[in-house]
Amino acid sequence: AIEENKKQQRVLLKEASRHYTSQLLSSGDSIRARNYLKNRKISPETAMHFEIGYAPPATVWDRFLILESLNTSSTYSIINESQMLQSRSKSFVDTAYSPSSLTALFLKEANWNTSILGDLVQIGLVVNATFQSEEQSLQYRIYDRFRDRLMIPIRNEDGEVVAFGGRLLPADPTTQYQKKSSNKAAKYINSPTSLVFRKKYTLFGLDSAREYIRQCDMAILVEGYMDVISLFEIGIRNVVASLGTAISIEQLVMAANGSSSKTVILLLDNDEAGHNAAQRALKIIQKSSEKTRRQLSDWNGPKDLNDTFQRVNLKLANLSVAYDYIVKNLPLNQHMELTSIKDAADLVIAYDAETARNIINYVLSAAI
Repeated sequence: AIEENKKQQRVLLKEASRHYTSQLLSSGDSIRARNYLKNRKISPETAMHFEIGYAPPATVWDRFLILESLNTSSTYSIINESQMLQSRSKSFVDTAYSPSSLTALFLKEANWNTSILGDLVQIGLVVNATFQSEEQSLQYRIYDRFRDRLMIPIRNEDGEVVAFGGRLLPADPTTQYQKKSSNKAAKYINSPTSLVFRKKYTLFGLDSAREYIRQCDMAILVEGYMDVISLFEIGIRNVVASLGTAISIEQLVMAANGSSSKTVILLLDNDEAGHNAAQRALKIIQKSSEKTRRQLSDWNGPKDLNDTFQRVNLKLANLSVAYDYIVKNLPLNQHMELTSIKDAADLVIAYDAETARNIINYVLSAAI
C-alpha cells in the first residue's frame, strides 16, 4: 500500500511540474517570473533544463471552483469577493474555464472527487486549513501552498520529481491566507517531508550533475537550488545543493560517492550562516563518531556508503579569495567583492560568463 501511495504521489508531482512549467510559458501573470530569470541571467535553455515553472496567484474563479467542489456555503467570504460568481453554476465553470490554481486543476481533472486532496496535502501542494465556525460546523480553507512564486522541481537521484521549492518574486505583496501576525512572506517555501521526500536524503541537481562529478572527480556542494542553477549557467556543472545550511551526513556521502577521489568542496556563502554550516560539516567528517556510523548503517541506501563516509575528502572554498583574482586580472573600475554564490549572476553582468567561470574556478582551486 505504501508503494502504491508513493507511486500516486510521484504521478501528481510530475503533473504539477508540467502545470508550473506551462504557466511560466503561457500565463500572463508570469511576466515577473520571466523577468526575474532574465535579470539573473538564467537563459531559457537553463530554465528548460531544470524545468523551472511558475505558480500563479489564486484567482477568484479558482477559489470559487474549489469551494463549489467542496459544497461550501456561497456565503463564505471568498465567494463574496465577487457577487457575480454566485450566479454561475459549477457546470458552467467545468466546461468554460481552464483553472490556473493547481488545486482547482486537479479537482477538475478528478471529476470533483475530493479524495485526491489527501495526497495533494501529504506532498505539500495543497494546504488544508480546517476550523470550527461559531456554529461548530466544520469549515474548509483549501488552497495552493505555492502562489505567485518561481517554482523549482526537486528531483531524486533517479530524476523523479519528489518536491518543490518556491521562490518569492521581487516586489511580491503579502499573499492572501498569510498569517495576520506576519507582515512579510517567506522568501523560500519548500515542500514538507512526505513519503517520497526527505531533505536529508536529497541533493538538488544530483540527477543531472552525476556524470560531471565523475568527469571532474569531485562534487561541489552549495546551499540552495538557485546556487546550482547560477553555476550551471556559467558552465560549472558538477554542483549539487543541500537545500539549506543544515548539511546531513547522508548528503555528504551522496556527494562524495560520485567521484573516485571522494572529494567534496563546500562552496557556501561568505556569511555567518555559511561559516557555521561549513564548520558543522567538518565536525561530522572529522569526528566519525559511533553515532555517525550507526546513522549510516541504519540508512537504507547504497551498501558502499558507510565505506565512502570513512574516505570523504572534504574541502572548504572561501569566496573572499575571488577578490584576489579580480584585482590581479581585471581593470580597477571593474573590481567587486563576491560574498554569495548567487552573485555569480552579478559577475556575468559585470564581466561575462567565461570570466565568471574563471573566477569561481579560482575559488575552487584555492579550497583547503
